[in-house]
Amino acid sequence: MKFIPALLLLPLFTQAAVIKGRVTDERQQPLAYATVYLKNTSIGTTSNEDGYYSLEAPAGSYEIVFQYIGYGKFSERITLENEPLIINAILQLESVSLKEVTVTAGTEDPAYAIIRQAQKK
Repeated sequence: MKFIPALLLLPLFTQAAVIKGRVTDERQQPLAYATVYLKNTSIGTTSNEDGYYSLEAPAGSYEIVFQYIGYGKFSERITLENEPLIINAILQLESVSLKEVTVTAGTEDPAYAIIRQAQKK
């Protein structure tokens, strides 16, 4: 029975470090709702409307990852101790080009041939 009070006090002894900062693009414009997470953990958050974020994690070594749709991913190795850590991330715009698509009119959907074969059987 002496273990139960000790287990209830355990969370008071574990300390978490705070990581905070801002996520912006190369023009220093805030990236609202960018994803910020510690790789290979379930610890993460999103930036607010002004690009600011804050998250807590136990002391240790991690890889922090910043990502936003249309921008390249940014990651950095960090070591957390019991002091706050400030990391401002600048994400670079990423251009994506798609392969050429050809659309032709007047041809039958290939699924129709499969459906006809299934109906015959």
